[in-house]
Amino acid sequence: MALQKGEIFLSFMDFHKTLEEFQAANNILYTRKSSRKLPIYHPQFERLQYEFVHYACKQGKKRATQSKGIRPNQRTLKCGCKAYVRIIATECNGQHVLMITGADHTHENHPVDAMTAAVYPENRKPRINDTIRAMASASVSNRGLRQYIEGAQNITLLPQDITNLRKKLTAGVRLSDNESVEIVLENIRKEGGFTKFGQSESGEFEYLFFVSASMKRDLDRYCDVFVMDVKDSLNRYLYPLVNVFSIDAEGDGRPVLHGFVRNESRVYLLSCLSFLKSVMSEDVCGPSVFFVDKDLSEIAAIHEPFPSSLVRLCSFHSSTVVKRALKSHGLSSQQVDTFLGYFKEQRETKSQDRFHELTDMIQRDAPDRTVEYFRTNWWNITDMWATHAALDLQTFFGTTTNYIESYHGKIKQTLRPQTRLSDFISFLLTYNSDHVRTKDMTTHLLNITHHYNVKHLSTDLQKITDLLTSFAAKLITDQYHLSKSITYTHTPTPSTSDTTYSFQVAGDTRQQNSYTTNLTECDCSFFSQFHLTCRHIFSLKTVLGLPLYSLNMFAGSRFLKSRQLLTDNRDRPLHMHHETNIVPRRRMVSTQEGRYRIVSAVTSRINSVFQLMGESHFNHKIEQLEQFLSLVSSDKDFSIVEMPVQTEKVSSAFDMTGSMTPSNKTGSMTSSAKTGSMTPSAKTGSMTPSAKTGSMTPSTKTGSMTPSTKTGSMISSDKTGSMTPSAKTGSMTSSDKTRSMTPSDKTGSMTEN
Repeated sequence: MALQKGEIFLSFMDFHKTLEEFQAANNILYTRKSSRKLPIYHPQFERLQYEFVHYACKQGKKRATQSKGIRPNQRTLKCGCKAYVRIIATECNGQHVLMITGADHTHENHPVDAMTAAVYPENRKPRINDTIRAMASASVSNRGLRQYIEGAQNITLLPQDITNLRKKLTAGVRLSDNESVEIVLENIRKEGGFTKFGQSESGEFEYLFFVSASMKRDLDRYCDVFVMDVKDSLNRYLYPLVNVFSIDAEGDGRPVLHGFVRNESRVYLLSCLSFLKSVMSEDVCGPSVFFVDKDLSEIAAIHEPFPSSLVRLCSFHSSTVVKRALKSHGLSSQQVDTFLGYFKEQRETKSQDRFHELTDMIQRDAPDRTVEYFRTNWWNITDMWATHAALDLQTFFGTTTNYIESYHGKIKQTLRPQTRLSDFISFLLTYNSDHVRTKDMTTHLLNITHHYNVKHLSTDLQKITDLLTSFAAKLITDQYHLSKSITYTHTPTPSTSDTTYSFQVAGDTRQQNSYTTNLTECDCSFFSQFHLTCRHIFSLKTVLGLPLYSLNMFAGSRFLKSRQLLTDNRDRPLHMHHETNIVPRRRMVSTQEGRYRIVSAVTSRINSVFQLMGESHFNHKIEQLEQFLSLVSSDKDFSIVEMPVQTEKVSSAFDMTGSMTPSNKTGSMTSSAKTGSMTPSAKTGSMTPSAKTGSMTPSTKTGSMTPSTKTGSMISSDKTGSMTPSAKTGSMTSSDKTRSMTPSDKTGSMTEN
């Protein structure tokens, strides 16, 4: 057929077959430029498949580019050829058909001959079979493999094509994402970590949480301040990523839990936090505070497993939300900046009186709508965002969720949006391990080293800083120097260790505060945050003439250097906690088109796997697949059980001409002079050829096989002893794994599986 305008085809398969014949006869190649498939629910979908398809010449229109530089190493086949073929699905004489609505076979700017057609990449793809697979894995040279394929399949190959083919065949079959995730989670549990998976009754994915062994150690050491956030669209399934961080002794964030949830609803986040609480050791108290965005689902989920924990809102996100709301009220830019400034000052001030003054200013100057917004959304929850309402709360002066935001940014820079879930989890584990290990080693180095010059420190202060981490030592040193700049008055109470005094910083008359201080505690914000000696305690000890250092002054502190020294970096054995090994499936779609896409991906994988099988293996597996499909289409419940591999050698004989018996010791074979049957060799394990056919030539040292010069019936590797069938007779293939033998369907010769 000439593929001219007006020609009609009853199915897409008919058209495609005709197109291939036309291309082969005319030494040309058309590639699909654009197309649109029929809806899955269309009654003619199986037959016609497409609504339209536009084919263009392989060397068609050049791609538009804005590049102006010289690119000497990049070349393209595109030369502006205008040849094309276009078909559409239409109705003709009451029947749905495919019709050619346009065709131009005039090729320009490039030769049209057999050599040009042969070098197109699409025409250099060999059809993989057992012989090619065996030759690629054996010691056959690239040149020999290339010559065989070109002769057997009548195609032209480049040397790089053979190199790529060997890589493809020897790389092995890549595990599915489900299988890979299961392996990763199993490794987490083996190393002492924890995992938890949940799915609905219909098998839909709901959540997946995991805590590695190193994350568990950090969870036990730093469990008082947590930061939680949920991020969308960081993996190919669009499952939101849940992260929980703890604040360590250096003021940095460390991941203590990762999870994937179906969505950000309260029920899934509650499952996440309940899992976190179950992982925590019994002697570890729960967190005193959670930092989150103003997400009601997160806030509601926290209170049930951690009822005593206070929730604090991220200051950055709070300002962003308020600014967006003020703009929506129709305020001018100046008004937005003014009221936003009032809100920020309310958040930062430590004085309750100043907070109320700012409230009065907003009520006086702002529109009623804005005042009502603050009253119903912020002033009724001051304990979640105002500093003056949580002065005694230990937060280490943390006010944001920037620890996790920075973490998310690094993930986005490294991973592609379509990253497999197994690769995503592996990356998180690797990144955490490297990041935490670097932190631990840096901290350890600081803890075991000392400053050359410490003349600016008193002897007592040197003893104090030697007890603490570098982070805490710097804080203590700063407090000590501040204590020398305080102008104070003190009023003794009946107890000599309790003194109430007022102070002001030298040179700053704007701030005056009164604190209740004794030798071990103070109600100032610094002591509340870190439980370390503050400037007021230093001042009091100086006035009373007491030494700055005392034994056990930091007993139990999280900032003690002795708690941070790395004594054993190996993962401790922990109790394994998991409910199931099932891994999440791709998110299901309820529409017919969505189901078709999912099923199409599965069938494509089946097709690619079955094409690589040998004939007998294919027949066996296709029978199993048909049985499986019959079970799926029925209403019966069933399960799949993996059968154990038989490792014992089994002797077997057949009523055909080529029976084989393995050796009890070496498993080698000797062929019969008449029938071509094989018997074991007593010494070398090599192969002895038939006296008549000369089909095999044994190696006396390695037991490898070389093909006959006449029949070429056998090829064997000199490393593994595997054998491949002849290109003509296909007489024998062996594998070095199970050594069991099965007869060939054609010649009666043996195939060793």
